[in-house]
Amino acid sequence: VWDDEFLSWNSSMFDEIREISLPLSAIWAPDIIINEYVDTERSPDLPYVYVNSSGTIKHSKPIQVVSACNLETYAFPFDVQNCSLTFSSILHTVEDVDLAFLRSTEDITHDQKAFLNDSEWELLSVSSTYRILQNSAGDFAQIQFN
Repeated sequence: VWDDEFLSWNSSMFDEIREISLPLSAIWAPDIIINEYVDTERSPDLPYVYVNSSGTIKHSKPIQVVSACNLETYAFPFDVQNCSLTFSSILHTVEDVDLAFLRSTEDITHDQKAFLNDSEWELLSVSSTYRILQNSAGDFAQIQFN
């Protein structure tokens, strides 16, 4: 979800239309990536977004993330693994693209639809961290889930 002030309108002037769908290719979209992503061919292509009259854009794209995690199996079969997913923009500084949480980590942890479980493992918890990374190109927002 993001806001684009140039895609807003007064719905009373347009037959009370409050939301439309547009091709994603026709508008600007943030370049959010998952740093640990190792396989990009598993996500469906959803070429449309919803835009409401206040300029809020919703792009609900489900993704299947294939990522590499360090395995610590010293306590097998009772081992606990910690995997991270880090979301960030690679081009836009925090002044242009800032990241925020839409849901609490408790909601995410208890949403079993969001995680595929093959009965070999169980999701115990999700923690998250927001930080600003500073480098010579500027300050960049980052959210990491563990």
